[in-house]
Amino acid sequence: MSILVEQQDEQINTIEATAATVEKDTEAGLGYTAKAVDSARAARKKRWICFALLVVILIIIAIIIAVTVAQNKK
Repeated sequence: MSILVEQQDEQINTIEATAATVEKDTEAGLGYTAKAVDSARAARKKRWICFALLVVILIIIAIIIAVTVAQNKK
């Protein structure tokens, strides 16, 4: 009987150690997920800024072309 208790004690210790490792890994994964969400938000913000700059540049180019064409017609 004591042999069975000792064998089960080893298994329980192994399970407890594994559970502690899983808990640490889960917490680390949660931290990585939060960092990924922040990075994704920053990337989307930068993408919109680039899009707005592109639109402004295209509008400026369109105005310059329109002025140039209007002057050449005179």
